[in-house]
Amino acid sequence: MHKHASANRFYRLVWSHVHACWVAVAEGARGQGKSGSTRRAARRLGVLLALGTAGGAALAGPPAVNALPGGAQLVAGQASIATSGNQMTVTQGSNQAILNWQRFDIGANAAVRFDQPSASAVALNRVIGGDPSQIYGKLSSNGSVFLINPQGVLFGAGAQVDVGALSASSLNLSDSAFLGGRYDYAGSSGAGAVRNDGSIRAAAGGYVALIGPSVVNHGSISAPQGSVALAAGEQVSIDLRGDGLIGVRTTRGALRALAENSGVISADAGHVVLSAAAADALTRSTVNNSGLVQARGLVADGGSIRLVGDGDVHAGALDASSRSGAGGAIAVGGQFVALDGALNADGARGGSIAVQAGGNLSVSAA
Repeated sequence: MHKHASANRFYRLVWSHVHACWVAVAEGARGQGKSGSTRRAARRLGVLLALGTAGGAALAGPPAVNALPGGAQLVAGQASIATSGNQMTVTQGSNQAILNWQRFDIGANAAVRFDQPSASAVALNRVIGGDPSQIYGKLSSNGSVFLINPQGVLFGAGAQVDVGALSASSLNLSDSAFLGGRYDYAGSSGAGAVRNDGSIRAAAGGYVALIGPSVVNHGSISAPQGSVALAAGEQVSIDLRGDGLIGVRTTRGALRALAENSGVISADAGHVVLSAAAADALTRSTVNNSGLVQARGLVADGGSIRLVGDGDVHAGALDASSRSGAGGAIAVGGQFVALDGALNADGARGGSIAVQAGGNLSVSAA
């Protein structure tokens, strides 16, 4: 068992000539290479990804290229469904609608469109069949689309998602909570993984939230002036503030909780959060960024990036800089923190970088 430090440790910033940005270094500590905990976390991550889904049913391979969702039942609100060949259109007549599906797959040659009454409209799609959802084709909407499948959700390589906003979760959201605007998700550690290998894009000021015990991005996620959240736990609340930014609160952790990015996450002038919480003091959570996370201010102030967990946190490359405005804010916090990439919150009027660790710090960026 790891011995935890009795108090959090704080770190100073030093300039990295290699990366041309500021990096955080512990007072009195020296930079290190990959720590043993980093290597163990990487091996654990590899095992999880090899399984396809961390829990739930195993993936049997991509769906047929023309596959579309099926077995729909309207639970609340107004909506109609029209299908022509490999194209499906869900026309929503109310601001909120709930549909239960036996399956929700989109083949590589197929497309599903949600035609909603306004950009503020929301459609909750809950899969009650026994298989994970696999999206390899096109999913589009002018409003918000929620997809819930306790067996897991995969956006496969080649998937193209272009929506007002997206929430994909293997944790359930009750009908009453959804209709009341309370996005309190709850499930179990046995719920499936949520993974993106494709391209997900939200409209300006929109959001993308991937929620479950294990959430992974290998592809690209973009939400300009909005928010991107990868939240790992068994009980997660999402707070939509109305300004395109979202708050994430995990009220119950998960066994082997994982929030991981090896692709590109971009929310320029917006907000990005990767968070993971363990089930108890005897288990570990992992937040791992080996890709690129950006919340830059191209013509305005920089955004904010938060990587937070109660276990291993591997920062990777984080960019909240601004060309002409104030620099953004970067916050990294966990029990065991590895700074293994460039952290950039520079701007015409400066920015902020905060690193907080309760245990060990590994620095290999400077």
